[in-house]
Amino acid sequence: MFLGQSAASVLAAGLWPGARSAHAAAGNAKAEPFDFVVVNDTHYRDQRCGEYLTQAFAQIQAEAAKPDLILLAGDLATAGRQNELGPMKDILAALPCPVHVTPGNHDYEPAHAGKFYDALFPRQRNYVVEHKGWNILCYDSTRQTAWQDVAVQPTVLAWLDKTLPKLDRGRPLIVFTHFPLGDGVPMRSANANAVLRRFEMHNLQAVFSGHFHGLTEKQYGGIPLCTDRCLSFSRGNHDGSKEKGYFVARAEAAKVSYTFRQFLPA
Repeated sequence: MFLGQSAASVLAAGLWPGARSAHAAAGNAKAEPFDFVVVNDTHYRDQRCGEYLTQAFAQIQAEAAKPDLILLAGDLATAGRQNELGPMKDILAALPCPVHVTPGNHDYEPAHAGKFYDALFPRQRNYVVEHKGWNILCYDSTRQTAWQDVAVQPTVLAWLDKTLPKLDRGRPLIVFTHFPLGDGVPMRSANANAVLRRFEMHNLQAVFSGHFHGLTEKQYGGIPLCTDRCLSFSRGNHDGSKEKGYFVARAEAAKVSYTFRQFLPA
């Protein structure tokens, strides 16, 4: 279908080349549906946050379609301290389904350069999870505590360049990270387009991010690039909305659908 067409021209036509290739058709046929939840920006600070988040994750587990897994798109903590990340780890470890996390800029304590995050969440910066014929890829989009005009670092770009060729291009792919990729979203990764180009020949279906506490969806070649309101007791939303919550999502037939679910604490 794309013979003789450049990836740029296909994207300009509103198509994502990798998701519409012959490789993708074969990979989609093998992929199984599953339900998952996306949470971002919990900003754990103290015991009140812990009580709030324990209730929130209980609501998540009570969803009619219980999630196979949870993706947590960064800023688990407020100041990257051990007494914030440790209790957050305990809350997540008590859940009955796997939780995959990525660091946010608030998960760094400047004097320790992220060592508490790395100790409590080892090997959860740049990694790929395979689930029911899907690939879920996480990459670290932070530069320690910097919060704006932040480019994905050269070491991470090198990891993507090394990792992506090893993946089955036909498998449907979900990406999650902390800094947004959508055009025009506040605090977007400074080199977002360079990151997105690396996925063009893969069967990308959705990108979920945090950092900007607000509900956004931008399209890039027909692929949704999303952010959500935060799920935090201690922080508000950047877009002025009052609701706190998370995405309930379904991966099915090589398509990701999702809806915002509000959390109302008791």
